[in-house]
Amino acid sequence: MADRSDRTEITQDMVLKELALIAFSDIRNYVDFGPGGVSLHELSEMSEEYSRAISEVSQSCNSNGDVTSKFKLYDKRAALMDIGKHLGMFVDRFNVDFDLKVGLARRITKAKERMKIYQSISEVVHD
Repeated sequence: MADRSDRTEITQDMVLKELALIAFSDIRNYVDFGPGGVSLHELSEMSEEYSRAISEVSQSCNSNGDVTSKFKLYDKRAALMDIGKHLGMFVDRFNVDFDLKVGLARRITKAKERMKIYQSISEVVHD
């Protein structure tokens, strides 16, 4: 991974910062809400950090000439989940439970095998 990081010049910190931009983006950085409705901020007035959290921008015009603008931010929840996983906040319970069950099953099987050996020895000694 270190070689790849050197080659691509992409670090874990860079990825986490980008995820944080998405995860902690705030709608107020993109739109104004007021008596006249909702208005989008000008992209040219937006900081680079804010603009990197935008996944989609579209504009449409109806037959009356009314223009509708839409924009979409990247998925905050997905970014938060990725950050949380990286930080070790979430444990994959299925794998943990599965590993514990497999380990326990092996120990039980070995214990049963030992019991059979002990019973065989006991029968020989008592006969």
